[in-house]
Amino acid sequence: MSELVRDTRLSWRDYEYQANLRLNKMRYFQIAVDPASLGATASAETAVTIRGVQPGDIVIAAPPASLESGLALSGCRVSAADTVQLRLTNVTSGSVDGASRTWEFLVIALSSGQ
Repeated sequence: MSELVRDTRLSWRDYEYQANLRLNKMRYFQIAVDPASLGATASAETAVTIRGVQPGDIVIAAPPASLESGLALSGCRVSAADTVQLRLTNVTSGSVDGASRTWEFLVIALSSGQ
């Protein structure tokens, strides 16, 4: 006996309908980020200024390929207008001091669908 399998993937239009939100605009940035030195297994946030970002925007951060071994991006969030907080974690048993490098950011602004 076969089972009917339904495709549950949503299109962007489905998302607009269900969440009543619309894509307002997307912006791409390349910004130099100089993270603080992190001790063994420590995490910390580094503030990044991105002009035009607003609370409620979605931010996707992409670290450079040359990011120091042992540093991991564990999240990012908009903390205030024009400010994104990157949370980095040192997954090693020693300290890691990340150098200033260029990161890539995609900012997605949504608006009410009304």
